[in-house]
Amino acid sequence: MHEVTVALPEMRAMAEALMVDAGVGLRLLDNEWVLVDGIEVQATATLFFAACKVQTAGVQPREAQVGGRTAVEVRTELHLPADTAPLSVGDIWEITAAHPLSLSVVGQRLRVTAPVAGTFKTARRYQVEEVVS
Repeated sequence: MHEVTVALPEMRAMAEALMVDAGVGLRLLDNEWVLVDGIEVQATATLFFAACKVQTAGVQPREAQVGGRTAVEVRTELHLPADTAPLSVGDIWEITAAHPLSLSVVGQRLRVTAPVAGTFKTARRYQVEEVVS
């Protein structure tokens, strides 16, 4: 048996100990809309609740051309326990509880833009972008 295979359960437990916030996975429902505070928004289905960690991945901002100008992007990742169900691109993760030392904010919404795959991962990781409207 590979050494990492033996150590992986303990490494996953250590990773989960750093997931001090909590949230809920949501999937947008096609052609279903609801009124929230008088504003029509796309309806969602609840997928699951779990502990989580939001982390900037790579401290170096990337520059991208957007509409003829340069915009700075910072890559953000969402970490969930390895045994959670997978999220899909376009799913929403909403922060429902934030640790006092966390910079996450209750109600903050993140949209999954890509899964971060790999072997021997200690957590499910997703590249996300903040939903601001």
